Amino acid sequence: MKWKNILKYNECYVYENEGEIIGFISLIFYITIFHKVGTVLINELIVNERHRNQQVGKQLLEYAISESSKRGIDEIEVGVMKNNESAIRFYKQNGLNEEYYLLGLNL
Repeated sequence: MKWKNILKYNECYVYENEGEIIGFISLIFYITIFHKVGTVLINELIVNERHRNQQVGKQLLEYAISESSKRGIDEIEVGVMKNNESAIRFYKQNGLNEEYYLLGLNL
């Protein structure tokens, strides 16, 4: 396993196995009134279909949590499509819980 920041000014990381990229996570760090130390939004977490259910997503999430913790971030969050039951289950199994509704408008 090898972690590599693939964009110089962005928090995007890939999970490589023997030179093949099999997973990707994109993180957005920001500050809010309620979380002055900072919040991390998991913008995307993607695992190649052939490598799902092999702990790749879990390791990417654990990496994001570890990096956030090192920086003193006090919250990590993710938005999931309400019909994406497997993603909701994945995040809940890994310690994230429902806090609020995220509303959107397609333009």
